[in-house]
Amino acid sequence: MPSFEVVSEFTPSGDQPEAIEALRAKAEGKEDIEIRALPTRYPQGAKKQLILAVTGKEVAPGARTGALFNVTTVYSICRAVYEGLPITEKVVTVTGEGANEPKNVIVRVGTPIEQVLDFAGGVKEETCKVVCGGPMMGVAQGNLAVPVVKGTNALLCLTDPAPAAEDPACIRCGKCMDACPMGLQPLNLYRYVNCGDKEELGRLNLEDCVECGCCAYVCPGRLPLVETFKAGKKLLKEGKR
Repeated sequence: MPSFEVVSEFTPSGDQPEAIEALRAKAEGKEDIEIRALPTRYPQGAKKQLILAVTGKEVAPGARTGALFNVTTVYSICRAVYEGLPITEKVVTVTGEGANEPKNVIVRVGTPIEQVLDFAGGVKEETCKVVCGGPMMGVAQGNLAVPVVKGTNALLCLTDPAPAAEDPACIRCGKCMDACPMGLQPLNLYRYVNCGDKEELGRLNLEDCVECGCCAYVCPGRLPLVETFKAGKKLLKEGKR
């Protein structure tokens, strides 16, 4: 099988070239460290996609990926091992059309989301939704008094509510299959979750779904795919008890 390679017209911009060169300078002379610059392509930050992009090797369905950390996790491990400090603060990005002053802020864990937004200049009157996380995998917050936790990385303030589907239906177009970065069959998984067929869900590797939302994004029938797959995983987990 020919080796896999990410091909893109990506060119580092802004402060990226400086950051890349700084990392390469630090890694110079270290044979066990290699710095690779990859294009920004969602959801390439997921474990299996990142392994494929960097090494050209595909992780088999159901297989474990081993240790793979982002920068924040490595920093937290360093503080814990060398300084004996737990995770007490997070870098949170406040962004979106509804944010008055989009910025990155260092926030103590446990700080209410509302206070973080106030520190960043508050939100505009037309803000209709605050999402904890990104636009694809984030979760809308019904109460801004909830605290920042160790997994909080962004607060997305939206002003344009997404129209709800009046009668969602699958038209068997296959767009979800083309969009799925894991090579799954969302249209069939959706059907088998709704009929509770655990055997088929296992055969089609539902548990490999990373809930990235790519399938739901391209679905012309506006099916609640990600929500359905979450329910399906819960169904499979209950069946293993």
